[in-house]
Amino acid sequence: MVRTSSTSRSFTLEQAQQALPLVRLIVGDIVELQHSLEGQQGRIESLLARRKKLGRDVYDDELQEMRSSLDEDRRQLDRYSTELDDLGIQLLEASKGRVGFPTRVGGREIRYVWQLTERDIGNWQELGDQPEVSRPLEQLENEFRRLPAE
Repeated sequence: MVRTSSTSRSFTLEQAQQALPLVRLIVGDIVELQHSLEGQQGRIESLLARRKKLGRDVYDDELQEMRSSLDEDRRQLDRYSTELDDLGIQLLEASKGRVGFPTRVGGREIRYVWQLTERDIGNWQELGDQPEVSRPLEQLENEFRRLPAE
C-alpha cells in the first residue's frame, strides 16, 4: 500500500539524495518495526489456533498483552510514516523500506524511488505504478526525450 504524502513537495534528484541520511534512519526504524509487527501477528495467530484446538479460553491474558503491544507498535509505525509524510516523502513498502520522492520531469509527475538496501537513489517510477515496479534512472532521460515538446 502506498501512503501518499499530504504535502505537495517536489524533489530534485539532488534534494532527494541529500535527504537520505535522515530518511535512512526513519525507514530503518519502519522496517524493523514492520518485521516485529509481522512476528507478533504470527504469534497471536498461533496462540489463537492452539486455543481453538483446546476448545477453551486459555491464553486470554497473554493474548490481551500481545494485542496491546501490537496496537502500540502500529501507532508507532504510523508516527514514523507521518514523519516521512511531513518531509513530503511517500512510504511505498514498509517491509522493504521503499520510499518515493515526488518530482516532475518533462511535465509529468513521477517519483524517485529508494530502498533501505540501496546506497543512493537509482530508480524512478510513474505515480500509478505498483510499489515494486521501478526503472533505472538511466532510462529516465531516454523516456522523456521521446516526449513531444510542451
